[in-house]
Amino acid sequence: MSNNKISNNGAFALSIVIKENSRLKRLILGMNIIDDLNAARIVKSIGHNNMLIELDLSNNSLGEATAHALDFSLRNNTTIEKLDFSYSNFTMVTGLYDSILAHPKLISLELGFTKILDEEVRQIQKELIRKEVKNNRSQIS
Repeated sequence: MSNNKISNNGAFALSIVIKENSRLKRLILGMNIIDDLNAARIVKSIGHNNMLIELDLSNNSLGEATAHALDFSLRNNTTIEKLDFSYSNFTMVTGLYDSILAHPKLISLELGFTKILDEEVRQIQKELIRKEVKNNRSQIS
């Protein structure tokens, strides 16, 4: 569903579908016309869905509302593995860094070309890689 000119009405409808759909595993919504409020609705809905493993909202108008929604969702979702919020105005908010690192499955978080400092992005990616290596070692043991 990438690059389909999905607007805010479509994004709102998708947030409801994500909450209620137990089969949806990947949702690629990059390069649409989704504003921060409706992106936040979509992101918050993953907090109620434990089947979704990948969400791509890159190249949309993400911002602080989306960041707060992600903090909520990562505390309530146990399955999401990959998130892409690159090429947006996505920003870091209080508590989000800890939620990212504490999430049991998250291994990929794309934040390139956002309002987050490059050093913060590198630190997050480094910690996610470290967590993935640790998880792989424990699965082998």
